[in-house]
Amino acid sequence: MDNLMLFFSFFGNWLLFTFPLFQGCLEMKEQANTIDILTEQNSDYKKVSPWYWLLPLWKLSLEKKRALTIMRHAALSQQQMKQMLLFFDRATAWFFVSLAGLLGGIAATHALIEQFFPHLSVWGLVIAVVFVLAISVFNVFYRLSEKREQRLFKKLFEDK
Repeated sequence: MDNLMLFFSFFGNWLLFTFPLFQGCLEMKEQANTIDILTEQNSDYKKVSPWYWLLPLWKLSLEKKRALTIMRHAALSQQQMKQMLLFFDRATAWFFVSLAGLLGGIAATHALIEQFFPHLSVWGLVIAVVFVLAISVFNVFYRLSEKREQRLFKKLFEDK
């Protein structure tokens, strides 16, 4: 029974990392679409490089700074500004929930490896965590991809 609980903990924690990360990215994507609409007429605002996703909190900070500049110049109403700031707060909250899942996932991976592969070194844990992390991040980016969206639309409209 203890082994089963280890597996539940492992999968539960990694799901708690993956899907809040997905939700946070959805929030950011929705906000980015709104910002893109505001900047259609003006290309002075350079996009934040996707490489900053390697440092997610910095990426959030740079995106927020860029969006605030754009919103100031767009002369949005106070209500519209509140709505946009709410997007940032929601995305940030989801990223912190995801961070908690990541930390729990690392701990659960360690417990699982210790139980079934006690001879593995710390590098075994690092490799396992990087592997599961890569699968999780790939899952998020796949779910956000236009290719997946097009495939779902095609499937939806073919059934008619």
